[in-house]
Amino acid sequence: MLKSVCCMSLKTAGQIISGISIVVSLILTIIACIEINYINDHDFTNKHERQVMNCQLLTGFLLYLFFSGLLVFGTLKKHHLLFLPWLIYSVILLISVSVKLIFHCILYIVETPKYFFYGLNSVSHTTRYWIVLYLRHLFAV
Repeated sequence: MLKSVCCMSLKTAGQIISGISIVVSLILTIIACIEINYINDHDFTNKHERQVMNCQLLTGFLLYLFFSGLLVFGTLKKHHLLFLPWLIYSVILLISVSVKLIFHCILYIVETPKYFFYGLNSVSHTTRYWIVLYLRHLFAV
């Protein structure tokens, strides 16, 4: 059984990951709130669509904040089932962002075929990123 990660105990590594996760989700939530306020203060042609998109992002960030809180609580209380919501949500986010990025890369390749290798490089970076984050999740729990 795994006893340490990156020369730290599993509890310390879990606390660091959960602390970073909470800080990132708080920053993203604040940015989404500022963006919603900015949209309400200014006149845009597609104001309603932007508000809906930002409300969806805000909901996602708040869910991530809640699941990060569960991760902190689960790490401190050594209750391993509380890791699962954060882990499942992180994997879903990782897969959806990767699919979206690959879709945009393919769209970029189709629209500008002479920049094919730039798009290919982006897809390879996405794949590498996905593998690294998957391995991090695999060894973090």
